[in-house]
Amino acid sequence: MRLSADHRSPAPGADPPDPAALVRTFGYLELLALAAVLGVLISGAMCVALLRLPMTSVLLATLLLGADGLTVMPLVIVSVVVAYVLTLRIGPSGAGASAPVVRG
Repeated sequence: MRLSADHRSPAPGADPPDPAALVRTFGYLELLALAAVLGVLISGAMCVALLRLPMTSVLLATLLLGADGLTVMPLVIVSVVVAYVLTLRIGPSGAGASAPVVRG
């Protein structure tokens, strides 16, 4: 396959790239693993934001990763702690959620 000078599109008359060959490349597999790890980090943060149970959220996110769970556990802990602190800092919203108590 020949590429044009800008390396973005095939040169005129060249064969288009094979999608199956692109999927089997090592770079694609690295990006796929990165997407899976980011997905688990986001799910851990979402779980702590909804349940407000940080230890359970770390455990669930680590168990979802299986054998790789221990290697990325520090990232899971950081994402859960940041989401938990932000959840507590932002607090619930609504009319009666944080209304001050007035005693007369």
